[in-house]
Amino acid sequence: MLVFGIIGALTHREETKAIPFYEEKSPAFEAGRAVFDQENCRGCHTLWSLGNMPGPSLDGLGEVRSAAWLETYLSAKNPQEIVPSHFQRQFKMPSYRHLSNDDMDHLIAFLTGLRVHPDFKNEFFQMWRSDHPETQPENQ
Repeated sequence: MLVFGIIGALTHREETKAIPFYEEKSPAFEAGRAVFDQENCRGCHTLWSLGNMPGPSLDGLGEVRSAAWLETYLSAKNPQEIVPSHFQRQFKMPSYRHLSNDDMDHLIAFLTGLRVHPDFKNEFFQMWRSDHPETQPENQ
């Protein structure tokens, strides 16, 4: 099941662009949403560009990161060794290696299910590159 929404993507620039983000819902996606909530990921990250959090927005993350990359990143002892954080110490990305295999798989299903409408992928990749100059998307 797909859920669509037109969301103004938050960027570090003054202007915002309307990018249609959507979710690829599945039982694993919904279980991953529960893990996302349980781990209080919204304490640092925005979804659907709602909120003003210190961490990056996760809108469209499934377009730029593979499941394998996310597993490596989330289960790393120190995720900052993979993607350095530019935020204050209290907002640095924690490790999620404490999650069970099922919870990790579900969280990854949730994150990879955060997508961008195909007609807007080029625009999204340009915006993503300008907002994340330290790293490049791998799923193009």
